[in-house]
Amino acid sequence: MTNIKFNDYLYDNLKAPEYQRKWLRQAVVEYINNGNYEQIFSDLEDVIKANTTITEYAQKVNMDRVQLTKILRGKTKAPNLATINRIISGLGLNYELKCEITLQPKSA
Repeated sequence: MTNIKFNDYLYDNLKAPEYQRKWLRQAVVEYINNGNYEQIFSDLEDVIKANTTITEYAQKVNMDRVQLTKILRGKTKAPNLATINRIISGLGLNYELKCEITLQPKSA
């Protein structure tokens, strides 16, 4: 019987784009359920590390490696959407935000 380390198994699977999408989709569901946005960034870090190093990825998306690491490890409070877009787009992934606003008429 061969022993495989979990991270080796995970990173091998995360090289497949479909698995990446499922992995990150689950992170978003967890965020919706418990409000922990740090899990999304932790899972993004897993996807990045499965395909390259953090240093190489930071160069690819034109970000400072230290800044990127802080974001991925939850050490930065709520990064802005432009930064999130840069990180996600660098993986070749897209996301869609939907916002529905319902206006209530003012009562007299």
